[in-house]
Amino acid sequence: LSEVSRPMAAAYMAYLRNHGKYNKTVSYRVKGRRAARSYQSKYTELSPSTRNLYLQTLKQIFAVLADEAGLPENPFAHISPVELAEEDIIGREPFTPEELRLIGAAAQDKPFLYALFVVGAHTGLREGDLATLRWAEIDLPGGVIDNVAGTVTDLGGVDDGFSCMGVAPEWVRLAVVEFDVLGSLDTAEFATGASPLEIGVCGRQTKCVAYGTAAVEIEHNVYDLDGDCFINSGDLGLFAVCWGCCEGEPCWEPNTCEDKDFDCSGCVAAGDLGWFAGAWLKPCDEIPREAWPPCRRPGGGGVREETLDNGAVLIRWDTVAWNQGINASLNVCPWEMGYRAGDQFDVELWVRDDTADSRGLTAILVDFAFNPAEVAVGQIDHGSTYTTLASGEIGEQSISRLGGATLEPGVAVGAWTSFAVVRMTALVDLPRGPHLEVRPAYDGVAGLGRGTIPDEQIRVMAVHRASPTER
Repeated sequence: LSEVSRPMAAAYMAYLRNHGKYNKTVSYRVKGRRAARSYQSKYTELSPSTRNLYLQTLKQIFAVLADEAGLPENPFAHISPVELAEEDIIGREPFTPEELRLIGAAAQDKPFLYALFVVGAHTGLREGDLATLRWAEIDLPGGVIDNVAGTVTDLGGVDDGFSCMGVAPEWVRLAVVEFDVLGSLDTAEFATGASPLEIGVCGRQTKCVAYGTAAVEIEHNVYDLDGDCFINSGDLGLFAVCWGCCEGEPCWEPNTCEDKDFDCSGCVAAGDLGWFAGAWLKPCDEIPREAWPPCRRPGGGGVREETLDNGAVLIRWDTVAWNQGINASLNVCPWEMGYRAGDQFDVELWVRDDTADSRGLTAILVDFAFNPAEVAVGQIDHGSTYTTLASGEIGEQSISRLGGATLEPGVAVGAWTSFAVVRMTALVDLPRGPHLEVRPAYDGVAGLGRGTIPDEQIRVMAVHRASPTER
């Protein structure tokens, strides 16, 4: 990602405008001929609204991963979306019978295309489904196309030893068929039927064979948001669209955000990112159900309430005197001197996870309160660790949801890790320093693969330095 520049981003969007997403070629084989044939779709143009959707997605992905990928800027940020004219807003309406008749008449001189059109118009099958139909799925005398998702023919085998050793009354595994789920199906139907090779029974005729149909519930991996069965930046980009949104708020759209609320809390927040991080950069088949939030597991329900046996998550803050040109982290404020009006200083916040069997802290978000009569808040620096989905909204008396997230494992386990530095200016003399308060935000702290850490397991402390009278 760090190699993607502004000119490259502009060139890619220009390619989408001029050529479409890809060159679409369909290959097929005519029965009785060895050579395959193919044709290329002549219409590859993308609509302005589709190009805007691609641009919006790319902007979000590069914004989320900018710090982690070391990007100096978002290469797509300067590209403006296409202004949609009234004629670009297209409503989709089905063809009328008369329109279908005219299209069919125009295609009659192209037998292959005409056949595709007729079957598609009468069945609703898409181009890819039509191009992959098998003769075993077509009953011409009955006028029926069945099992259009595919048929495994002559499934089974032969007892090579011809031993005539009976297997009844035991069940013997005949075959295992692995399927990849295409689309967002909730159930799939499977049916068994007689094969031309049928079933051979030692010493007698085949009879009393029962066939049937069964519906199987399909379990989609909760973290695979883009459907490619690999948890990566595509899923993170979709997750980020709903980050910080709660049910009932304007940004919450049920069809968009419900599946990102992994822990069923009603908000897409730190706890969800904690679960998501446990699946980061893994294929679906390497993520067991035990790694799903309990409410998303088969038979699960409700929000998880977790009790941690040992240890706690610690949050602390410290003030650091700021001097131009000097590394702030090396200049610890001498509290006995305090601050004078006009002095600038940094407040650095740290987190450490002492929880037993911790795999790291994925997100740390706090509400940081200050006295506006004492200090003014300047810039916020999120450092180099918790930079994903970094946030911090400065209000009149507090900074809400200050912090960020990381998808790296093992962060802050047994070691103090900085997650924010806040620049402040003293408005009055502060001989004993400013009055500050830090508490976990509503979505608080999340552990990798374990969701939100309960507030009772979080301890907040301030670094205290003795004044001259207390020594």
